[in-house]
Amino acid sequence: MSELAGFSLQKRLTWLLLGLTLLLWAGSVAFIFWMNHRESQAVFDRSLTETAHLLVSIAPLTAQEQTQMPVQEQAAGQHVRSLIFQIWRHDGRLIYASHGATTQPLRSMSNDGLDWLERPDGRWRVYSVWDQKRQYQVQIGDRWQLRAEFLNEMGEHLLITTLFFIPWLWLGLRRLIQRSFTPINALASRLQARTAQDLDPIETSGLPQEILPLLAAFNALLIRVEETLKRERRFTADAAHELRTPLAAIRLHAQVLRKARHPQEAEEALLDIQQGIDWATRMIEQLLTLARLEPSAMAPDHLSILALDQQITAVLRLLPALKQPIELDLSSVQVWANAGGLEIMLRNLIDNASRYSPIDGTIYIRCYASPQSGQAILEVCDQGPGISPELRQRVFDRFYRIPGTEATGSGLGLSIVQRIMMRHQGTVHLLDRATGPGLCVQLQFKLA
Repeated sequence: MSELAGFSLQKRLTWLLLGLTLLLWAGSVAFIFWMNHRESQAVFDRSLTETAHLLVSIAPLTAQEQTQMPVQEQAAGQHVRSLIFQIWRHDGRLIYASHGATTQPLRSMSNDGLDWLERPDGRWRVYSVWDQKRQYQVQIGDRWQLRAEFLNEMGEHLLITTLFFIPWLWLGLRRLIQRSFTPINALASRLQARTAQDLDPIETSGLPQEILPLLAAFNALLIRVEETLKRERRFTADAAHELRTPLAAIRLHAQVLRKARHPQEAEEALLDIQQGIDWATRMIEQLLTLARLEPSAMAPDHLSILALDQQITAVLRLLPALKQPIELDLSSVQVWANAGGLEIMLRNLIDNASRYSPIDGTIYIRCYASPQSGQAILEVCDQGPGISPELRQRVFDRFYRIPGTEATGSGLGLSIVQRIMMRHQGTVHLLDRATGPGLCVQLQFKLA
Protein backbone atom coordinates (compact mmCIF):
# COMPACT_ATOMS: atom_id res chain seq x y z
CA MET A 1 0.00 0.00 0.00
CA SER A 2 2.89 2.38 0.75
CA GLU A 3 4.28 1.86 -2.75
CA LEU A 4 0.93 2.67 -4.30
CA ALA A 5 0.50 5.73 -2.07
CA GLY A 6 3.89 7.10 -3.24
CA PHE A 7 3.19 6.53 -6.90
CA SER A 8 3.21 9.74 -8.98
CA LEU A 9 1.96 9.60 -12.54
CA GLN A 10 3.35 13.07 -13.27
CA LYS A 11 6.87 12.11 -12.20
CA ARG A 12 6.70 8.82 -14.08
CA LEU A 13 5.55 10.55 -17.27
CA THR A 14 8.23 13.23 -16.86
CA TRP A 15 11.06 10.73 -16.48
CA LEU A 16 9.72 8.40 -19.15
CA LEU A 17 9.36 11.23 -21.68
CA LEU A 18 12.75 12.62 -20.72
CA GLY A 19 14.37 9.21 -21.08
CA LEU A 20 12.65 8.55 -24.40
CA THR A 21 13.59 12.02 -25.68
CA LEU A 22 17.22 11.59 -24.62
CA LEU A 23 17.32 8.17 -26.22
CA LEU A 24 15.99 9.54 -29.49
CA TRP A 25 18.27 12.54 -29.15
CA ALA A 26 21.31 10.30 -28.61
CA GLY A 27 20.32 8.26 -31.65
CA SER A 28 19.90 11.42 -33.67
CA VAL A 29 23.27 12.79 -32.52
CA ALA A 30 24.96 9.49 -33.37
CA PHE A 31 23.32 9.48 -36.79
CA ILE A 32 24.27 13.12 -37.41
CA PHE A 33 27.85 12.40 -36.31
CA TRP A 34 28.02 9.37 -38.62
CA MET A 35 26.56 11.32 -41.55
CA ASN A 36 28.93 14.26 -40.96
CA HIS A 37 31.81 11.80 -40.70
CA ARG A 38 30.93 10.39 -44.09
CA GLU A 39 30.37 13.83 -45.61
CA SER A 40 33.56 15.26 -44.14
CA GLN A 41 35.59 12.33 -45.43
CA ALA A 42 34.05 12.83 -48.84
CA VAL A 43 34.87 16.56 -48.69
CA PHE A 44 38.48 15.89 -47.65
CA ASP A 45 38.86 13.24 -50.39
CA ARG A 46 37.34 15.57 -52.98
CA SER A 47 39.73 18.37 -51.93
CA LEU A 48 42.64 15.94 -52.13
CA THR A 49 41.72 14.75 -55.62
CA GLU A 50 41.11 18.30 -56.90
CA THR A 51 44.52 19.41 -55.64
CA ALA A 52 46.14 16.37 -57.26
CA HIS A 53 44.49 17.09 -60.62
CA LEU A 54 45.62 20.71 -60.40
CA LEU A 55 49.21 19.61 -59.69
CA VAL A 56 49.23 17.07 -62.49
CA SER A 57 48.13 19.76 -64.95
CA ILE A 58 51.23 21.87 -64.14
CA ALA A 59 53.59 18.93 -63.91
CA PRO A 60 55.07 19.47 -67.45
CA LEU A 61 55.98 23.07 -66.57
CA THR A 62 57.64 21.94 -63.40
CA ALA A 63 59.60 19.31 -65.35
CA GLN A 64 60.94 21.92 -67.82
CA GLU A 65 62.24 24.16 -65.01
CA GLN A 66 63.92 21.50 -62.94
CA THR A 67 67.60 20.68 -62.96
CA GLN A 68 69.16 17.34 -62.51
CA MET A 69 68.07 17.37 -58.85
CA PRO A 70 64.42 17.39 -57.82
CA VAL A 71 62.98 20.61 -56.43
CA GLN A 72 62.27 20.37 -52.70
CA GLU A 73 59.73 22.85 -51.35
CA GLN A 74 61.30 25.05 -48.68
CA ALA A 75 58.27 27.02 -47.56
CA ALA A 76 56.88 26.06 -44.21
CA GLY A 77 53.19 26.82 -43.62
CA GLN A 78 50.17 25.37 -41.91
CA HIS A 79 49.81 22.87 -44.72
CA VAL A 80 53.30 21.47 -44.17
CA ARG A 81 52.27 19.36 -41.20
CA SER A 82 49.06 18.13 -42.79
CA LEU A 83 49.62 17.94 -46.57
CA ILE A 84 52.47 16.47 -48.66
CA PHE A 85 52.75 15.71 -52.36
CA GLN A 86 55.25 14.44 -54.99
CA ILE A 87 55.47 14.75 -58.79
CA TRP A 88 57.04 11.81 -60.62
CA ARG A 89 57.98 11.10 -64.19
CA HIS A 90 56.95 7.87 -65.85
CA ASP A 91 60.60 6.71 -65.77
CA GLY A 92 60.60 6.92 -61.96
CA ARG A 93 62.40 10.24 -61.59
CA LEU A 94 61.17 12.58 -58.82
CA ILE A 95 60.48 16.04 -60.24
CA TYR A 96 59.05 17.87 -57.22
CA ALA A 97 58.47 17.12 -53.56
CA SER A 98 56.71 19.23 -50.96
CA HIS A 99 58.20 20.02 -47.58
CA GLY A 100 58.05 16.95 -45.40
CA ALA A 101 57.82 14.50 -48.29
CA THR A 102 60.60 11.92 -48.73
CA THR A 103 62.35 11.03 -51.96
CA GLN A 104 60.59 7.69 -51.96
CA PRO A 105 57.14 7.33 -53.54
CA LEU A 106 54.32 7.57 -51.06
CA ARG A 107 52.90 4.44 -52.66
CA SER A 108 53.58 2.22 -55.65
CA MET A 109 53.42 4.21 -58.89
CA SER A 110 51.44 1.43 -60.48
CA ASN A 111 48.47 2.26 -58.28
CA ASP A 112 45.92 5.00 -58.87
CA GLY A 113 43.12 6.39 -56.71
CA LEU A 114 42.67 6.73 -52.99
CA ASP A 115 44.22 4.63 -50.24
CA TRP A 116 45.36 4.77 -46.63
CA LEU A 117 49.08 4.93 -45.85
CA GLU A 118 50.77 4.20 -42.56
CA ARG A 119 53.93 6.31 -41.97
CA PRO A 120 56.19 6.70 -38.96
CA ASP A 121 54.58 10.08 -38.30
CA GLY A 122 51.05 8.73 -38.44
CA ARG A 123 48.33 7.71 -40.78
CA TRP A 124 47.83 9.47 -44.12
CA ARG A 125 45.20 9.51 -46.83
CA VAL A 126 46.96 9.19 -50.20
CA TYR A 127 45.74 9.85 -53.74
CA SER A 128 47.64 9.08 -56.98
CA VAL A 129 46.80 10.27 -60.49
CA TRP A 130 48.50 10.23 -63.94
CA ASP A 131 48.17 12.86 -66.57
CA GLN A 132 46.34 11.95 -69.78
CA LYS A 133 49.56 10.88 -71.58
CA ARG A 134 50.74 8.97 -68.51
CA GLN A 135 54.02 10.92 -68.46
CA TYR A 136 53.66 12.38 -64.97
CA GLN A 137 52.13 11.16 -61.78
CA VAL A 138 51.14 13.17 -58.72
CA GLN A 139 51.01 11.51 -55.32
CA ILE A 140 49.41 13.61 -52.61
CA GLY A 141 48.39 12.82 -49.04
CA ASP A 142 46.85 14.51 -46.01
CA ARG A 143 47.25 13.53 -42.38
CA TRP A 144 44.43 11.61 -40.66
CA GLN A 145 45.01 13.70 -37.54
CA LEU A 146 43.61 16.74 -39.35
CA ARG A 147 40.43 14.89 -40.15
CA ALA A 148 40.21 13.47 -36.62
CA GLU A 149 40.56 16.93 -35.09
CA PHE A 150 37.68 18.15 -37.23
CA LEU A 151 35.49 15.20 -36.21
CA ASN A 152 36.40 15.62 -32.54
CA GLU A 153 35.56 19.29 -32.65
CA MET A 154 32.22 18.52 -34.27
CA GLY A 155 31.47 15.83 -31.64
CA GLU A 156 32.32 18.23 -28.83
CA HIS A 157 29.94 20.83 -30.23
CA LEU A 158 27.14 18.26 -30.44
CA LEU A 159 27.82 17.05 -26.87
CA ILE A 160 27.93 20.56 -25.42
CA THR A 161 24.70 21.47 -27.19
CA THR A 162 23.04 18.33 -25.83
CA LEU A 163 24.23 18.94 -22.26
CA PHE A 164 23.10 22.55 -22.46
CA PHE A 165 19.55 21.68 -23.54
CA ILE A 166 18.93 18.67 -21.24
CA PRO A 167 18.03 20.78 -18.13
CA TRP A 168 15.77 22.99 -20.23
CA LEU A 169 14.18 19.91 -21.74
CA TRP A 170 13.51 18.46 -18.28
CA LEU A 171 12.04 21.72 -17.01
CA GLY A 172 9.89 22.08 -20.10
CA LEU A 173 8.54 18.52 -19.89
CA ARG A 174 7.83 18.89 -16.18
CA ARG A 175 6.00 22.17 -16.67
CA LEU A 176 4.04 20.84 -19.64
CA ILE A 177 2.91 17.71 -17.78
CA GLN A 178 1.96 19.74 -14.70
CA ARG A 179 -0.20 22.02 -16.85
CA SER A 180 -1.76 18.96 -18.50
CA PHE A 181 -2.71 17.60 -15.05
CA THR A 182 -4.28 20.88 -13.91
CA PRO A 183 -7.87 19.81 -14.82
CA ILE A 184 -7.39 16.50 -12.96
CA ASN A 185 -6.03 18.27 -9.86
CA ALA A 186 -8.96 20.70 -9.99
CA LEU A 187 -11.34 17.72 -10.22
CA ALA A 188 -9.70 16.14 -7.16
CA SER A 189 -10.15 19.39 -5.23
CA ARG A 190 -13.82 19.54 -6.17
CA LEU A 191 -14.34 15.96 -5.04
CA GLN A 192 -12.59 16.59 -1.72
CA ALA A 193 -14.88 19.57 -1.09
CA ARG A 194 -18.01 17.46 -1.58
CA THR A 195 -20.11 16.36 1.34
CA ALA A 196 -21.21 12.78 1.93
CA GLN A 197 -24.75 13.71 0.85
CA ASP A 198 -23.64 15.22 -2.48
CA LEU A 199 -24.06 12.36 -4.95
CA ASP A 200 -24.66 14.44 -8.08
CA PRO A 201 -22.80 13.21 -11.19
CA ILE A 202 -19.44 14.82 -11.91
CA GLU A 203 -19.34 17.39 -14.71
CA THR A 204 -17.03 16.06 -17.44
CA SER A 205 -16.63 19.17 -19.60
CA GLY A 206 -13.08 20.49 -19.90
CA LEU A 207 -11.49 17.20 -18.79
CA PRO A 208 -9.11 14.99 -20.83
CA GLN A 209 -10.74 12.31 -22.94
CA GLU A 210 -8.49 9.65 -21.37
CA ILE A 211 -10.27 9.88 -17.99
CA LEU A 212 -13.81 10.22 -19.37
CA PRO A 213 -14.45 6.42 -19.22
CA LEU A 214 -13.33 6.45 -15.57
CA LEU A 215 -15.64 9.37 -14.80
CA ALA A 216 -18.52 7.70 -16.63
CA ALA A 217 -18.07 4.57 -14.51
CA PHE A 218 -17.78 6.71 -11.36
CA ASN A 219 -20.93 8.64 -12.22
CA ALA A 220 -22.77 5.37 -12.80
CA LEU A 221 -21.56 4.22 -9.37
CA LEU A 222 -22.83 7.45 -7.80
CA ILE A 223 -26.22 6.89 -9.36
CA ARG A 224 -26.34 3.33 -8.03
CA VAL A 225 -25.28 4.49 -4.56
CA GLU A 226 -27.93 7.21 -4.58
CA GLU A 227 -30.60 4.74 -5.64
CA THR A 228 -29.48 2.34 -2.91
CA LEU A 229 -29.66 5.06 -0.28
CA LYS A 230 -33.10 6.08 -1.48
CA ARG A 231 -34.24 2.47 -1.26
CA GLU A 232 -32.79 2.14 2.21
CA ARG A 233 -34.44 5.35 3.41
CA ARG A 234 -37.73 4.33 1.87
CA PHE A 235 -37.39 0.84 3.30
CA THR A 236 -36.62 2.19 6.79
CA ALA A 237 -39.53 4.61 6.66
CA ASP A 238 -41.93 1.93 5.42
CA ALA A 239 -40.73 -0.59 8.01
CA ALA A 240 -41.11 1.90 10.86
CA HIS A 241 -44.59 2.80 9.65
CA GLU A 242 -45.74 -0.79 9.24
CA LEU A 243 -44.30 -2.02 12.54
CA ARG A 244 -46.13 0.73 14.37
CA THR A 245 -49.47 -1.04 13.84
CA PRO A 246 -48.70 -4.45 15.42
CA LEU A 247 -46.75 -2.82 18.24
CA ALA A 248 -49.64 -0.49 18.99
CA ALA A 249 -52.02 -3.46 18.99
CA ILE A 250 -49.76 -5.39 21.38
CA ARG A 251 -49.61 -2.37 23.68
CA LEU A 252 -53.39 -2.01 23.61
CA HIS A 253 -53.97 -5.68 24.41
CA ALA A 254 -51.39 -5.49 27.20
CA GLN A 255 -53.37 -2.63 28.76
CA VAL A 256 -56.53 -4.69 28.43
CA LEU A 257 -54.77 -7.62 30.12
CA ARG A 258 -53.63 -5.44 33.01
CA LYS A 259 -57.16 -4.17 33.59
CA ALA A 260 -58.90 -7.53 32.99
CA ARG A 261 -61.85 -8.04 35.32
CA HIS A 262 -62.13 -11.83 35.07
CA PRO A 263 -59.97 -14.74 33.80
CA GLN A 264 -61.81 -15.10 30.49
CA GLU A 265 -61.09 -11.48 29.55
CA ALA A 266 -57.44 -11.94 30.51
CA GLU A 267 -57.24 -15.12 28.42
CA GLU A 268 -58.64 -13.29 25.39
CA ALA A 269 -56.16 -10.44 25.88
CA LEU A 270 -53.26 -12.92 26.11
CA LEU A 271 -54.45 -14.58 22.89
CA ASP A 272 -54.60 -11.18 21.18
CA ILE A 273 -51.08 -10.36 22.41
CA GLN A 274 -49.80 -13.67 21.06
CA GLN A 275 -51.39 -13.00 17.68
CA GLY A 276 -49.89 -9.51 17.64
CA ILE A 277 -46.45 -10.89 18.44
CA ASP A 278 -46.82 -13.49 15.67
CA TRP A 279 -47.86 -10.72 13.30
CA ALA A 280 -44.87 -8.56 14.24
CA THR A 281 -42.52 -11.55 14.06
CA ARG A 282 -43.71 -12.45 10.58
CA MET A 283 -43.34 -8.87 9.41
CA ILE A 284 -39.78 -8.63 10.80
CA GLU A 285 -38.84 -11.91 9.10
CA GLN A 286 -40.25 -10.62 5.83
CA LEU A 287 -38.39 -7.32 6.23
CA LEU A 288 -35.10 -9.12 6.87
CA THR A 289 -35.64 -11.33 3.83
CA LEU A 290 -36.41 -8.30 1.68
CA ALA A 291 -33.35 -6.45 3.00
CA ARG A 292 -31.09 -9.35 2.02
CA LEU A 293 -32.52 -9.35 -1.50
CA GLU A 294 -32.51 -5.60 -2.05
CA PRO A 295 -28.81 -4.79 -2.71
CA SER A 296 -28.51 -7.21 -5.63
CA ALA A 297 -32.12 -7.52 -6.73
CA MET A 298 -31.19 -7.27 -10.42
CA ALA A 299 -28.12 -9.52 -10.31
CA PRO A 300 -28.64 -13.18 -11.28
CA ASP A 301 -27.89 -15.72 -8.58
CA HIS A 302 -25.53 -18.58 -9.03
CA LEU A 303 -28.02 -20.94 -10.58
CA SER A 304 -27.84 -24.70 -10.98
CA ILE A 305 -30.02 -27.41 -12.53
CA LEU A 306 -32.69 -28.51 -10.05
CA ALA A 307 -35.60 -30.93 -10.25
CA LEU A 308 -38.52 -28.58 -9.61
CA ASP A 309 -40.93 -31.30 -8.45
CA GLN A 310 -38.41 -32.67 -5.95
CA GLN A 311 -37.68 -29.20 -4.58
CA ILE A 312 -41.40 -28.57 -4.03
CA THR A 313 -41.80 -31.88 -2.18
CA ALA A 314 -38.78 -31.12 0.01
CA VAL A 315 -40.12 -27.69 0.97
CA LEU A 316 -43.57 -29.05 1.81
CA ARG A 317 -42.04 -31.54 4.24
CA LEU A 318 -40.45 -28.65 6.17
CA LEU A 319 -43.61 -26.54 6.41
CA PRO A 320 -45.71 -26.57 9.59
CA ALA A 321 -49.23 -28.00 9.41
CA LEU A 322 -51.64 -25.79 7.46
CA LYS A 323 -55.35 -25.19 7.94
CA GLN A 324 -56.10 -26.34 4.38
CA PRO A 325 -55.07 -29.49 2.51
CA ILE A 326 -52.62 -29.24 -0.41
CA GLU A 327 -53.34 -30.88 -3.74
CA LEU A 328 -50.28 -31.58 -5.92
CA ASP A 329 -49.95 -32.03 -9.66
CA LEU A 330 -46.19 -32.27 -10.22
CA SER A 331 -44.51 -33.24 -13.47
CA SER A 332 -40.87 -34.17 -13.64
CA VAL A 333 -39.17 -30.99 -14.91
CA GLN A 334 -35.70 -29.50 -14.45
CA VAL A 335 -35.00 -25.79 -14.21
CA TRP A 336 -32.16 -23.34 -13.71
CA ALA A 337 -32.77 -22.13 -10.16
CA ASN A 338 -31.34 -21.50 -6.71
CA ALA A 339 -32.55 -23.87 -4.01
CA GLY A 340 -32.59 -21.22 -1.26
CA GLY A 341 -34.49 -18.69 -3.33
CA LEU A 342 -36.96 -21.34 -4.48
CA GLU A 343 -37.69 -22.29 -0.86
CA ILE A 344 -38.33 -18.66 0.15
CA MET A 345 -40.75 -18.17 -2.75
CA LEU A 346 -42.68 -21.38 -2.02
CA ARG A 347 -42.99 -20.52 1.68
CA ASN A 348 -44.38 -17.09 0.88
CA LEU A 349 -46.79 -18.28 -1.81
CA ILE A 350 -48.12 -21.19 0.29
CA ASP A 351 -48.44 -18.94 3.34
CA ASN A 352 -50.39 -16.35 1.33
CA ALA A 353 -52.62 -19.05 -0.18
CA SER A 354 -53.36 -20.43 3.31
CA ARG A 355 -54.16 -16.97 4.71
CA TYR A 356 -56.57 -16.00 1.96
CA SER A 357 -58.29 -19.41 1.47
CA PRO A 358 -61.21 -20.48 3.67
CA ILE A 359 -60.63 -23.24 6.21
CA ASP A 360 -62.57 -25.73 4.06
CA GLY A 361 -60.68 -24.66 0.93
CA THR A 362 -57.81 -26.35 -0.89
CA ILE A 363 -54.35 -25.14 -2.00
CA TYR A 364 -53.30 -26.36 -5.44
CA ILE A 365 -49.60 -26.63 -6.46
CA ARG A 366 -48.73 -27.57 -10.00
CA CYS A 367 -45.52 -27.68 -12.05
CA TYR A 368 -45.00 -28.66 -15.67
CA ALA A 369 -42.92 -27.86 -18.77
CA SER A 370 -44.15 -25.61 -21.57
CA PRO A 371 -42.51 -26.78 -24.81
CA GLN A 372 -43.95 -23.82 -26.74
CA SER A 373 -42.18 -21.19 -24.61
CA GLY A 374 -39.25 -23.36 -23.50
CA GLN A 375 -40.04 -22.59 -19.86
CA ALA A 376 -40.94 -24.44 -16.73
CA ILE A 377 -44.17 -23.36 -15.00
CA LEU A 378 -44.89 -23.41 -11.26
CA GLU A 379 -48.40 -22.45 -10.11
CA VAL A 380 -49.71 -21.97 -6.56
CA CYS A 381 -53.51 -21.46 -6.46
CA ASP A 382 -55.87 -20.69 -3.60
CA GLN A 383 -59.65 -20.50 -3.21
CA GLY A 384 -59.71 -17.01 -1.76
CA PRO A 385 -61.39 -13.84 -3.06
CA GLY A 386 -58.75 -13.29 -5.76
CA ILE A 387 -57.34 -9.95 -6.95
CA SER A 388 -59.02 -7.68 -9.45
CA PRO A 389 -57.03 -7.05 -12.66
CA GLU A 390 -56.56 -3.32 -11.92
CA LEU A 391 -54.82 -4.09 -8.60
CA ARG A 392 -52.57 -6.94 -9.74
CA GLN A 393 -49.61 -4.68 -10.43
CA ARG A 394 -50.00 -2.78 -7.15
CA VAL A 395 -49.75 -5.88 -4.96
CA PHE A 396 -46.08 -6.26 -5.93
CA ASP A 397 -45.32 -2.98 -4.14
CA ARG A 398 -43.87 -3.34 -0.67
CA PHE A 399 -46.35 -3.08 2.21
CA TYR A 400 -49.29 -2.69 -0.13
CA ARG A 401 -52.44 -4.50 1.00
CA ILE A 402 -55.76 -4.49 -0.79
CA PRO A 403 -58.23 -2.26 1.07
CA GLY A 404 -60.85 -4.24 3.01
CA THR A 405 -58.71 -7.39 3.26
CA GLU A 406 -59.53 -9.25 6.48
CA ALA A 407 -56.56 -11.64 6.42
CA THR A 408 -53.51 -10.55 8.37
CA GLY A 409 -50.29 -9.92 6.50
CA SER A 410 -47.40 -7.53 5.95
CA GLY A 411 -47.82 -6.80 2.24
CA LEU A 412 -44.31 -8.09 1.49
CA GLY A 413 -44.84 -11.67 0.27
CA LEU A 414 -45.40 -10.99 -3.43
CA SER A 415 -42.72 -8.28 -3.44
CA ILE A 416 -40.19 -10.84 -2.20
CA VAL A 417 -41.33 -13.39 -4.79
CA GLN A 418 -40.98 -10.88 -7.60
CA ARG A 419 -37.45 -9.88 -6.58
CA ILE A 420 -36.28 -13.47 -6.34
CA MET A 421 -37.73 -14.22 -9.77
CA MET A 422 -35.88 -11.21 -11.18
CA ARG A 423 -32.68 -12.76 -9.84
CA HIS A 424 -33.65 -15.98 -11.61
CA GLN A 425 -34.36 -14.00 -14.79
CA GLY A 426 -37.90 -15.33 -14.64
CA THR A 427 -41.36 -13.73 -14.48
CA VAL A 428 -44.37 -13.69 -12.13
CA HIS A 429 -47.99 -13.59 -13.35
CA LEU A 430 -51.24 -13.32 -11.37
CA LEU A 431 -54.11 -15.27 -12.94
CA ASP A 432 -57.68 -16.26 -12.08
CA ARG A 433 -58.29 -19.88 -11.19
CA ALA A 434 -59.64 -21.90 -14.09
CA THR A 435 -62.52 -23.24 -11.98
CA GLY A 436 -64.18 -21.33 -9.18
CA PRO A 437 -62.95 -18.28 -7.27
CA GLY A 438 -59.36 -17.82 -6.26
CA LEU A 439 -55.96 -16.59 -7.42
CA CYS A 440 -53.16 -18.45 -9.21
CA VAL A 441 -49.59 -17.14 -8.89
CA GLN A 442 -47.65 -18.43 -11.91
CA LEU A 443 -43.83 -18.51 -11.90
CA GLN A 444 -41.98 -19.04 -15.18
CA PHE A 445 -38.42 -20.42 -14.95
CA LYS A 446 -35.78 -21.07 -17.55
CA LEU A 447 -36.17 -24.68 -18.61
CA ALA A 448 -33.01 -26.77 -18.28
